[in-house]
Amino acid sequence: MAKEVVFFNEGGVFVSNTKVVTPIGDSYSLSNITSCKSRWTEHERENKKKSNLSTLLFWGGIIIGIIVAIFYKIFPGIILIVAGIVASFFINDTVKYKVHHVYLGSASGENQAIESEDEDFIQYSR
Repeated sequence: MAKEVVFFNEGGVFVSNTKVVTPIGDSYSLSNITSCKSRWTEHERENKKKSNLSTLLFWGGIIIGIIVAIFYKIFPGIILIVAGIVASFFINDTVKYKVHHVYLGSASGENQAIESEDEDFIQYSR
């Protein structure tokens, strides 16, 4: 029996001359793998700092505008309320990012084996 030679062992991914083990613990026999592909999908998530700034501008503009309208004059207060609301709408609080995947093909079909936001890790592990 041939000695097992490790080609890659990083980030929970183990590849040797006999098997492939993924970070979630799935194990594939290397003799059954017929193809290996990498793809990516684009996702969005909320940027918390920008979201908090948008909320602060929205409610801060309303509160300060009401205070100015009550104690100073109505028109500048209305201007502050509208400016705060409009400024909060111009802050883009979503961030787009890519998730990279490695798919292993076999006679029974194609399975997603590895997933990471780090493109270099996926390209190196593929």
